[in-house]
Amino acid sequence: MSNLSAGDKRAMLMRLSAGVDQQVAGMVSPSGSHILTTVPLAPAVAQQINSIAAAHHQTLDAYLGDLITKQAGVQK
Repeated sequence: MSNLSAGDKRAMLMRLSAGVDQQVAGMVSPSGSHILTTVPLAPAVAQQINSIAAAHHQTLDAYLGDLITKQAGVQK
């Protein structure tokens, strides 16, 4: 759309992005599916979480998955 200004193009892109976000948020994931998330952590925090996971006899992935699931109030 060469007739649109950069601002108009940006606005269209933002509307498209918001629409996609709404559609994705409304989707129901199949049972047993996984979602990848990235959370930046300070090295000391990452080490502490890793130690806590080990103390619970869980992998870091399993521990964080359980923790996030509990915080979200979702049943496994």
